[in-house]
Amino acid sequence: MDRSPKKNLIKIRCEILEILRKLKTEIPLPLLQGAIPVILFSNTEDDVDAILGSLLAGGQLIKYSCYLLAPYAVVLIARFALRLSFDSSREKLEYIHDLISEVGNWFLTISRTAVGAAMGCLALVHTTDIITATPSEIVRTYYNVTSLLLLNCALVFFKDHVFNKINPKRPQNPYKINKYLR
Repeated sequence: MDRSPKKNLIKIRCEILEILRKLKTEIPLPLLQGAIPVILFSNTEDDVDAILGSLLAGGQLIKYSCYLLAPYAVVLIARFALRLSFDSSREKLEYIHDLISEVGNWFLTISRTAVGAAMGCLALVHTTDIITATPSEIVRTYYNVTSLLLLNCALVFFKDHVFNKINPKRPQNPYKINKYLR
């Protein structure tokens, strides 16, 4: 009984490390989606405004994608919690899950692009005179980038964790049938 809290702490530590391992993909993707376009196509402050306006989603679109996260979570939980006995209902739930799972990817794309655009703006602030920022704005931007990166890592971890629980890797059948017996 004394070992159960220790096992839970070890499990939590492993999960946190797994979330942090997601950074190896969650840093390059925003750089490709947002930072590189901001850096490449920004020669003046008006260019920065134009590229940010075209890269970043509008407020209504962000709000709508947040609304769509609710059915995404419901379907993930339903798929994780329910064990359906009929193939037809299982296929319907899989279809709905496949359809709704694209919503999660859409939200990740929006947030990755926003993180990348903020990284690009930080690079411009530090390396050029195209845009300027106060030290408090720079600190807040670093904080927002870090927070959103960690949120993206947690979302990807949750999505992968639930997907692996739903579709576990099954071991291959060790018995082979001779091709002449088939």
